[in-house]
Amino acid sequence: MEKIQDLPKVILESSFLQNAHDDPLILILIVGTIIALSLGFLLKFSFVNMRKADQKKLTEFEDNLKK
Repeated sequence: MEKIQDLPKVILESSFLQNAHDDPLILILIVGTIIALSLGFLLKFSFVNMRKADQKKLTEFEDNLKK
């Protein structure tokens, strides 16, 4: 259990993040990855909502054609 609780401290003290201050490329890589992941989730959810709206419009259009 102690190993799991110490994990955030180990991550923060890792040499990878310590070297981020010396090498801006590592910092750019970390920030770029976070931005890319967040944009990916936003696009995914927007496409899901658009698909639901299109399906709703299609069923309304089909109902109007049946009348």
